[in-house]
Amino acid sequence: MKSIIITTLLLFLFLVKGISGCILSDSSRVKLFKGSWEHLINNATKTNKPILIDFYTSWCGPCKYMDKEAFNDSAIATRLNNTFIIYKLDAEKGIGIKLAKLYNVHAYPTLVFANPKGGIAYRSIGYEGVARLNEAISIGLKSLDDPKPLAVWENEYSKNRYSRKFLKEFISKKSELGLNCRKEITDYCKLFTYPELTDNSNVSTLLMGVQSPNELPFKIIFNKLISKDSTSIIDKPKAISILEQAIINDYDDAIESKSVVKLHHHLSIHENFYKKIYKFSTLMIESQKTTKSMNFYLKTRNFKGYKPLAELYAGKLMKISDDSLKIGDEREYKNILKYFSTFPDSIKLYKINNLSSRARRISSNFLTSDLQEVSQSFSEMSTSKNDYEKAIVWMQRSVSITQNSGCFHLLAGLYYKNGNKKLAIESQEKAIDFAQQEDVDVQDLLIELDAMKAGKANFLKTAK
Repeated sequence: MKSIIITTLLLFLFLVKGISGCILSDSSRVKLFKGSWEHLINNATKTNKPILIDFYTSWCGPCKYMDKEAFNDSAIATRLNNTFIIYKLDAEKGIGIKLAKLYNVHAYPTLVFANPKGGIAYRSIGYEGVARLNEAISIGLKSLDDPKPLAVWENEYSKNRYSRKFLKEFISKKSELGLNCRKEITDYCKLFTYPELTDNSNVSTLLMGVQSPNELPFKIIFNKLISKDSTSIIDKPKAISILEQAIINDYDDAIESKSVVKLHHHLSIHENFYKKIYKFSTLMIESQKTTKSMNFYLKTRNFKGYKPLAELYAGKLMKISDDSLKIGDEREYKNILKYFSTFPDSIKLYKINNLSSRARRISSNFLTSDLQEVSQSFSEMSTSKNDYEKAIVWMQRSVSITQNSGCFHLLAGLYYKNGNKKLAIESQEKAIDFAQQEDVDVQDLLIELDAMKAGKANFLKTAK
């Protein structure tokens, strides 16, 4: 349920001559370019103005905080508006997906400082307040004045690709900007024998180019980490973090390609890494592999692969007793209190007094959340009466533990699609009651309720 609420009155809008995009013109707020990427580049080139791209996602809390605090700060707004053309992009939608890949954006918010042609000069990750943002802007401006910007390095690349010194410096340059160095690392590796590559003098360079667990840099660093020679890696936590990101990249690639073969290959890499680096137990690794497999089949909409794993997982959840949940809730709550006990008294008391009721039901909430996720997936991807009946049983268990508008709404949809109009209406009415208690807009729920009563509700699929 999404709605757009207009909270400010725009004083005026004006069109940039020759450009179809427009810019919000409130001097107390950062002005955003509202046009296509192509129009942005044309505008920046004509005005010779650098570009600032704000990559965000709909679920990113720091992104929203930066937008509310920093982009409404008059000093920040004036500084940015006078210097940059500012472009705000959702990294998970439309052109934002393509540009996030181009600029190798994986965390949010990420601010990319680019020259008028879109060439990256600097990027800042995260948001830690207005003061730190001002520092990032200063660094970005300084980087834009770099006497040897990235474009120059790229022009020199073809004639220097066999120079160890040039490649090492170029890889370092791209790494500083957070860019993918895969091509340069591949060329770099060709200039050395395997024993030379494993020499400590090359470790830091190889780390800059780790992108995939299927490539040589990953294998060399991984073997060093699990060998007696691991002392040659100065910052082990950083090295491990880089390898973990490569493993995430590999998993994302399997999902994007919808390849079950790649998934199985990835799971073997995952098992080997976490068994040897973190010494995880077989039980923990198998649990992680099951979760990853379920997520893969869910994201690739492969219900045939998802169903048996989900049924097995839900079956295990259903066996957890109320007494076990109570013990788990008490244990987790004690762990939270123990964690806060290390804080100064003034902070400790504030934290404890402001703990929500959810903090006392962590185990219970995890169980109900997981049952709801599996039930939701069955509701969305199946048209089988038998599957709906299983999901209804899971949701009945879920609402016996935790009750909220979301769980009753899901249960209502399952009942309706399975042909039980009476129970569907009862569950929808409960969803509305809870939504009102939660101070959630109930308009859409009421419309659905009327449609249910008329036998015209649209839940996409009905049981066969």
